[in-house]
Amino acid sequence: MEINSLSDIDNKIGNAFKTNKEIAINQLEEIISKMPVEIKSLINEAFTLKRIPKEYLLSSILFAFSNAGGLAFSIKAMGYVNYANLYFAIIGSRGDSKSPAMDLATFPLIKYDNEKYKEFKRNNADLEELEKIDRKQLFLQDATIESAIFTHFKNKYSVGIFVDELYFIIEKNGK
Repeated sequence: MEINSLSDIDNKIGNAFKTNKEIAINQLEEIISKMPVEIKSLINEAFTLKRIPKEYLLSSILFAFSNAGGLAFSIKAMGYVNYANLYFAIIGSRGDSKSPAMDLATFPLIKYDNEKYKEFKRNNADLEELEKIDRKQLFLQDATIESAIFTHFKNKYSVGIFVDELYFIIEKNGK
């Protein structure tokens, strides 16, 4: 192999002298480089302009896409149908810009959800009948397990459970 540049040297040496952090950053950049240009630009610009960590935003975007896709996509393997169910927990210290990443990635879906809910309420004025009518819903917040299962049953494709602080859920389950 002929060496003509620093990247050639880097490729030649490989990961032999890199720390785990350097390896992880390289892997993150490689994944981002394979994303569509709109997503790649969003991640890089959010990092540059708002200091939103790339890994937080990438995870949040993957969550949003998984939620939007729901049961619309599947693969059949080994006699099973497997859907694109993705589960994420973004863990970091306070002030690490976790919430801005989640808010930016899910904004279009939450906006859609809110508009559909307003339309649903406008078209179904009888409040006593609202619980009996199925409505499309993308996200749940502060829902019990029973409520989440019931809502998922009424929604053919998916329901994302978006929780900004896991501490309270863990604390509640510990009692």
